[in-house]
Amino acid sequence: MNRSQGGEKRKRRKREEKAKTAAAGNPPEWTKTEVLEFPGSVDGPWARYLVEPDGRGIGTVRWPRIVPKDADSAASLKKRTLTNLYNQRPAWLALAHKKLDAAVFAAYGWDPGISDEEPLEKLLALNLERAAPS
Repeated sequence: MNRSQGGEKRKRRKREEKAKTAAAGNPPEWTKTEVLEFPGSVDGPWARYLVEPDGRGIGTVRWPRIVPKDADSAASLKKRTLTNLYNQRPAWLALAHKKLDAAVFAAYGWDPGISDEEPLEKLLALNLERAAPS
């Protein structure tokens, strides 16, 4: 491999890492990717990260892990929890739940205008019916 090919590979790897970080939902300026290396096998849970397995199928796992870049970033990321997200209840999340509720109601054939308690009552009745001895 010549120098230009190596440089292109590094650039492509950086772009991929940046895309992974963005896909994780965290601002790329808050995170960096560290690669953990440990032994693994071709038939293990880490198989897709395995490189250079030997004849027995044992090789090195290189697992990319997204971590905070620094202490300030770590503090910002620590605040990004599901609890805080649900407490803020952004419009996109409320809409996603509304769509999910509509899909579930349609799947069960329920009226979308039913109260919050009715789905629980209906699910309990359905569960008891299915659990009853035949």
